Amino acid sequence: MQSWARGKALGGSSAINFGMYSQASRKDLDNWAALGNDQWTFDSLSPYYRKSETFHKLPEGMEKRYAAEYLDPELRGTDGPIQVSLSENEISWVAELWPETVKNAGYPVPKDPRSGSAVGGFNQLMTSDPATATRSYSANAYWLPNKDRKNLDVLTDAFVTELTWDEAAESQGEPRVSGAAFEVDGKKYTVKAKKEVIVSCGTIQSPQLLEVSGIGSRGVLQPLGIDVKVENPNIGENLQDHLMVTLGFVSALSDGFISKSIILTKSVFSMLQTVSTLPKSSGTLRLHKLPSSNTSLRRADHSQHSRQQHRLFRYQH
Repeated sequence: MQSWARGKALGGSSAINFGMYSQASRKDLDNWAALGNDQWTFDSLSPYYRKSETFHKLPEGMEKRYAAEYLDPELRGTDGPIQVSLSENEISWVAELWPETVKNAGYPVPKDPRSGSAVGGFNQLMTSDPATATRSYSANAYWLPNKDRKNLDVLTDAFVTELTWDEAAESQGEPRVSGAAFEVDGKKYTVKAKKEVIVSCGTIQSPQLLEVSGIGSRGVLQPLGIDVKVENPNIGENLQDHLMVTLGFVSALSDGFISKSIILTKSVFSMLQTVSTLPKSSGTLRLHKLPSSNTSLRRADHSQHSRQQHRLFRYQH
């Protein structure tokens, strides 16, 4: 059984994730188009990646230490809401040695993922504002600057229970979602949409909401007593996750180096529990990317595991 955080906060999972900022290789995105999604290609999506970000280039000396020359400012956004950077405040010896070590092991020299290749060993960009050393995410990048708009209302602590349907359209054999039902403070409400309803509840909650509303596989919904409004056997299927494996090791530290194990010291841990602010640090995690060396994994194996895993989420909800 695997526990997944669900991002139940203003800003969703962008408020709690690792803050890693990357982009798939050209082939990965073009595969979406090959499945019938004509506008979801690498080239068609790239302008929107740039539009969403403000890329902060490192000073030359720091850039060399990070081996961050692979990042091409010409391919990056300059005025988007999400701040993207590598830490200017501190750099670990791992971050300095990692790119050269991977190159010496025979892996290709990395290019900026915006070029279409996300392969190689490199220090990963983070969604962090270097001016404040804070996370840049949906709430402070998109909602906060627009929170006073008259055409925007955000209701927190509300749980959407199902989508509602246009009865007239449904009677004519053209099912159309008209709004959503939700609960807040123990009371039930229904809100109607003038134009369209956008379902953006995350990897787990979006398919679950669609299914309880009657959109999904007939073989799954009917045994649960759910009236099938729109049959789509793809809803809730092919769930995939990228697992992270951490490596821990013990080494003899030279003078001037501090291990994270210092947090286990009772006096240090007590101090961290009492302070409300910490000294300005990186504001980021240092992540390092390495390409897969195994290309023989069968897609069928991934799909079967994904289906079984999602059923666990569905029936234990």
